[in-house]
Amino acid sequence: MRKMIKNKRGVTLIEMIIGGLLFTMVVMTVSAVLSPLMSTFRRANDFAEFNQIVDGIGNRITSEMAQSDIVDSATGTNIVTMKRGSATIVLDIDGVDSGILRRRLTESLSDPGVEYPVFPTDFYRGKTVSFEVIVPTGATPDYTVNVTVQADGRISSAAVVRSYVVRPLLMTDDPQAPAQPTPPPTPDPGDG
Repeated sequence: MRKMIKNKRGVTLIEMIIGGLLFTMVVMTVSAVLSPLMSTFRRANDFAEFNQIVDGIGNRITSEMAQSDIVDSATGTNIVTMKRGSATIVLDIDGVDSGILRRRLTESLSDPGVEYPVFPTDFYRGKTVSFEVIVPTGATPDYTVNVTVQADGRISSAAVVRSYVVRPLLMTDDPQAPAQPTPPPTPDPGDG
């Protein structure tokens, strides 16, 4: 012990190099372990953002459609027109505004209407949004709304597509509606 205290040479160059190499090896091992974890975390975070956007837009479109008297059967990709009383409601996504869902309300044909974005711009977080309304066919009066969110940035192939089924409130051919009572048979005057 006394010998080490009397030795005042310090650390040699070789000891410094070996210490630096060992430190570098430890840092590289830790980063190799953490890198896949961070990648998984980023993908999970992106997926959660996708789902939040899809659910927000899908729920807004379906709730507007469900509260409408009539849904225009000529609707299609990125636009749906609905009637509620005397008002006309249009939900559309304009490519000029980077895929932002807009709502326009008009009270009459001569009224240009009031238009505003449904969600603030930062809600979309740089994602591209589109939707499609599929008109009911056959016996079912249900509309199908497909909402798609596509990434513009770092994950170019990532997309979430979700389908919603909606039935406007005032549909008259509702198979789920309670059955109307059948009137009693009228007696035949000849039966006597």
